[in-house]
Amino acid sequence: MLADLRCLIEGSALGKTEWGFLFIYQSFLFFFAGGGCRRGGTQPAHPTPESDHHPSTFRMSISRDSRHKRSATGAKRAQYRKKRKFELGRQPAMTKLGAKRIHTVRVRGGNTKYRALRLEAGNFSWGSERVTRKTRVIGVVYNSTNNELVRTNTLVKGAIIQIDATPFRQWYESHYGQPVTKRGKNAAKTEEAAGEAPKENPNRSSANSSNDV
Repeated sequence: MLADLRCLIEGSALGKTEWGFLFIYQSFLFFFAGGGCRRGGTQPAHPTPESDHHPSTFRMSISRDSRHKRSATGAKRAQYRKKRKFELGRQPAMTKLGAKRIHTVRVRGGNTKYRALRLEAGNFSWGSERVTRKTRVIGVVYNSTNNELVRTNTLVKGAIIQIDATPFRQWYESHYGQPVTKRGKNAAKTEEAAGEAPKENPNRSSANSSNDV
């Protein structure tokens, strides 16, 4: 508003026009045409960056301090100092499934952390066989935190994922000399398809199998 008033004063001094007419004319342009103060009708007055900045807008940071939290009894803690660099927190990586992309982050002490933005493979361990192989990640199948992480294939801690079992199958066949067998109902269906009768449990009596008991 002060800039518009200054333009009005300069326009009245240069154009030697009457003050009242100039004020009404410039006010009409400012409020209805949205043009603000124009000199000669060629240079629109653009708002300055200072006028666009609202005093109530500010950026919030991620801090891992405990001074902003209440005590165990519910009392507010005194703010006896400002935030410190060693209390900062960073945005989560939210690693997606795709072509490998890893960024380096400079951290405290000049050390380096590696932030994985996209991954497509990893090292996985078969615990009971004590063997580890690098294999491809197919997708995320379950996450107890949020189903949105499953839909977007986000790789986070605790996510249940599906991987390619080919490296483990090859190791099993080379180590034991036989293919990986199926268990349970799948094995019974396989035997029936092959023409073999499924094996019955000898401990099961005929009385237990009847409908009379």
